Amino acid sequence: MKVLFFGVLSELAAKNEDMFDFAGTVQEFRKMMGDKYSGFLDQKYQIAANQKVVQDDHVLSGNEELALLPPFTGG
Repeated sequence: MKVLFFGVLSELAAKNEDMFDFAGTVQEFRKMMGDKYSGFLDQKYQIAANQKVVQDDHVLSGNEELALLPPFTGG
């Protein structure tokens, strides 16, 4: 699956996108990201699968495009 990083998450990952072989729940995906990228577990962020925000119990098939979305600020 293609994963897009935004904001502080792209800084922590040191990239804007990556590819992963993963199927499971969003919660399991979050844990995997925390294990792979230092500082991810300390961040609050939403995950969108195919441009729709999903909850932690959502099951990912592995074919989605995910966007990791930290809180945005603006004015």
